[in-house]
Amino acid sequence: MSLEQKKKDLIIQRIYSTAIAILLSVGMCACLLDIFGIGFQPRDAFKGGYRGGLLYLWNSFADLKGNMDYTLIDKFKFASESGGLFITITAILLFLMSLLVLKSRRYAPFLIYVVPVVILPFVVKLGPQAVSILILSSGIILGILRIKFKDNMSIWQFVSVGLIALLVFVISDASLVKGKLYSTPVSADLNKRLEEKVKTLRYGENPLGEGKLNRKSRDKISGSAMEITMTKPETMYLRGYVGDKYNQGKWENLPAREYYHKLPLTESLKDFDFNPLTQLSRVAMIENASSELSEQSDKASASKSAPNSKANSTPDKKAKSNSESKSNSASKSNQIEIRNKDASSLYVYHPYEIKEFDSLKDIKNWGDSFLTGEKFNGAKNYKYDAIDGQTKKWTESYGKLFMMEDESSGEVKSQLDKYFVAESYSNVDIYEKYIELSTNDVLALQPILGEPKDPKREHMGYKDAINRVQSYFKDNAVYTEKGGAEKANAEFVKSFLAAPKGFDSQFASIATLMFRYYGIPARYVEGYIVGHDDVSKMRANKPYELPLENAHAWTEIYVDGYGWVPVEVTEKFAEMVAQPDLEKGLENDTTLNPYDKPNPPERPNKNNQDEDYSSLQQTNYLPLWIALFILALVLAFIIYKIILICLGKLSWHRAFKQEDVNSGISAIYQYLSLKNFCPTEKAVEIGNKASYSLSRCDEGERDYMLRLLRELKRESRAKMFSRFIRNKKMESKG
Repeated sequence: MSLEQKKKDLIIQRIYSTAIAILLSVGMCACLLDIFGIGFQPRDAFKGGYRGGLLYLWNSFADLKGNMDYTLIDKFKFASESGGLFITITAILLFLMSLLVLKSRRYAPFLIYVVPVVILPFVVKLGPQAVSILILSSGIILGILRIKFKDNMSIWQFVSVGLIALLVFVISDASLVKGKLYSTPVSADLNKRLEEKVKTLRYGENPLGEGKLNRKSRDKISGSAMEITMTKPETMYLRGYVGDKYNQGKWENLPAREYYHKLPLTESLKDFDFNPLTQLSRVAMIENASSELSEQSDKASASKSAPNSKANSTPDKKAKSNSESKSNSASKSNQIEIRNKDASSLYVYHPYEIKEFDSLKDIKNWGDSFLTGEKFNGAKNYKYDAIDGQTKKWTESYGKLFMMEDESSGEVKSQLDKYFVAESYSNVDIYEKYIELSTNDVLALQPILGEPKDPKREHMGYKDAINRVQSYFKDNAVYTEKGGAEKANAEFVKSFLAAPKGFDSQFASIATLMFRYYGIPARYVEGYIVGHDDVSKMRANKPYELPLENAHAWTEIYVDGYGWVPVEVTEKFAEMVAQPDLEKGLENDTTLNPYDKPNPPERPNKNNQDEDYSSLQQTNYLPLWIALFILALVLAFIIYKIILICLGKLSWHRAFKQEDVNSGISAIYQYLSLKNFCPTEKAVEIGNKASYSLSRCDEGERDYMLRLLRELKRESRAKMFSRFIRNKKMESKG
């Protein structure tokens, strides 16, 4: 072969290498963009800075995960409006790395492309598209062929791989395969079952099934749900799962994007010391402050008008006055500690009267609905403070709240104004989400409940609505833990109302829909109750085993200006927990929905999305920079190793392939000696001839030496593997 022909072939092979490197870099970049859910347009290739582009891509990924599954990832300020330049530079770096991988003449470096594409989807829960996978896999296959055939790679190999990739893409297209393979009832059912199994393994069983009404009986499970300790033992509801949306015989959470989009509002309302989950305790503390000020004022007035009243007061009156003062001035705090045993550890069970939960570690707040543990196995141990017994007297507290609005002044008035501003925005959001009813459900309820009011304008009074719903179940429904509604599907409501019998999950579901029919926001709740029998056995600051049979489902309604409160419609459980007196405090009941409130107050400033970011995004940069630094070090080390391998292999490869045949064979012979390989007699003869003789060797002899080198390498790897297996067997026997 002439020198010109060799140069021509070399150029062709370099073109092949460049093309393969382009496929590898483009495919890898496309897969990573798909995995992190980042869109890219060629026209944006040079937009945005490098650092700002990275922050833009990070923020985009954070928004995607938040909207997809409510994964909360901190976002950064100072992000560019595009990450195009960062993507372009990354693609160039991947291209250069791909050239080094090809020059290394080794198969192992191709794991750099395979491992991230396989592992990252399990972490991120997003996968690459078929086109991206095919581009990357085509590059990997061609790269392996390039190494295998060395300088003898042909154009037909390129064409054949491209045709195969095209054929695979056509076959795996969503319209041809995915729609039939992944959308079948069988596959959907299997996926659901698998998810349920994984969920059960991680968190444990949920006796009530998280709003699924397709069970014909209420499971009786023995054992301990949790170990609970209180400083003031009392009956209470412990909220766990909350069903926001009713859909054909089951309760579901709102889409993740609903919780994510509400985060800026939730965070901005923190400036008003407002949180829907701690709303009852906030009201209680304002009322306690008002009571203390009122007492102080009465005492001051009494001392001025009657200076000798002290002498005239009886001991009983003194004791009573001191007792009331002490009661009002006290924080009325109940410290609660929970150690989860057999209850589902996915949820952080908490009373309606919880004061704060920011101190709880590793929890996720799902808007104003519920709390979950963020650890792999959920939340096992947690504690918090709660206001004493607010749910059993919420009607009195509600009435007092609106009386205070007209009568208070000073600091209490300031706190009330601050509270009502924040509540007005939370209130509107609640009415937008929790009065939804399907047309079929409205038609099913109408014969029972009469003509509905316009839920966008007014609702039935709370006292009247609660009495009507509770009376319906008391007079018409039969509680049974076996043989509930026959159809727990789209016809569940109609089926239940035709023959009203079932257990607490089904009672609570129908009651929730009834309240919504009356225009009152309502939700389905599952959790546990601490009943009178439990309280009688409990001791202050002593752990108590709350049984699994205390699992319960109930309805909660939103009371305008006040918050979410439980409403019991299952008589069996109503007797277990202290219930509010509906004859007290509801005389100030309003039926107007927030849509009719004139001149709403100015929206909190921090909810303005035009600002850089709200407090939600004010992130500590240090953890990210540390993570990026460690990642950069790891990548640098990998690239350094690849470069060393490449340089070493490249130098030997060039020595083996140099134009002078004798010099090439001499280099091979030297390499065999360096690696302690045992050459054949013929190899020794050829090596000595090339190294020490004036005779000229030919290409056939060089090919023989190269083939021998490959065989000896293969044998060496096989021996190492067999030695490894043998050592492992000896260790196991030992």
